Amino acid sequence: MEEEEQGEGREEEEKAEESVSEPAEKADDERTDEKSTESETRREGKEGESGSGSEESEEEEKDDGGGEEDAGQMMASREEKMARLRELHRRRLEARQLNHREVVEEDRRSKLPANWESRQRKVEWEEEDEKARQEAEAAGEDYEREKMMKTSASELERLQRKKKKNPDPGFTDYAQAQLRKYERLTKHIQPDMEAYQEQKLEMGADFYPGVNSLTHGGAGKVSKEALERMTQDLAKQVEKRSKFSRRRPHADNQDVDYINDRNMRFNRKAARYYDKYTAEIKQNLERGTAI
Repeated sequence: MEEEEQGEGREEEEKAEESVSEPAEKADDERTDEKSTESETRREGKEGESGSGSEESEEEEKDDGGGEEDAGQMMASREEKMARLRELHRRRLEARQLNHREVVEEDRRSKLPANWESRQRKVEWEEEDEKARQEAEAAGEDYEREKMMKTSASELERLQRKKKKNPDPGFTDYAQAQLRKYERLTKHIQPDMEAYQEQKLEMGADFYPGVNSLTHGGAGKVSKEALERMTQDLAKQVEKRSKFSRRRPHADNQDVDYINDRNMRFNRKAARYYDKYTAEIKQNLERGTAI
């Protein structure tokens, strides 16, 4: 009995040992499996890192190339902008110089007399005319004849009309002489039509006063500008009259057909209009062949 009990105890111990050893073996197998999986994951991670690293390097290379292209474009655009800026500065400097030149020229023209251009044209024409006259005389030609041949008919007609525009009919009576002098003196004084119309609208019916008009004194007041214009015109008349107040020279070899200065002036005026008709009669009287 004791031996059977000892045998059963041994069997139970062996079963217990087997039950204990089996989980240990399973644990060892699980550890080995875990180690193998970890090694595989590490290997895969390294491979993935190497692949991603190559991709990142390729992307970095691409980024570097794109950055260089962008930098080149930026430099080109900057140079283009600087060139445009230099061109604008050049144009501004040129415009400033031209404006200054025009201002100086305008100031010079403003300081010239009012009729400077017409006087300059007249002087140039006289110089050209004198030069052509000298050339014609040196060639032995008649300058007046050559001049008329080169002048157009329309130009000659214009000159004739200019001469006949305001002919002097001579003395007829004092009223006509006074009217002619008045027209000559007031030819350069032109009325201000704008001021005339404004005053006409402002005064209304009182602009033309009648027997029932009550306005007196203040109506029709002359402006300071008009007075100044009249003063300047009177000063010009005095200056012009002073130039013609010089004594005329006396010709000793001229025929004396007058008894005093007044009669001399009358004979001169009469000769101006009638000499072309009486020249032959005078010659016949001098020769003694008059009938």
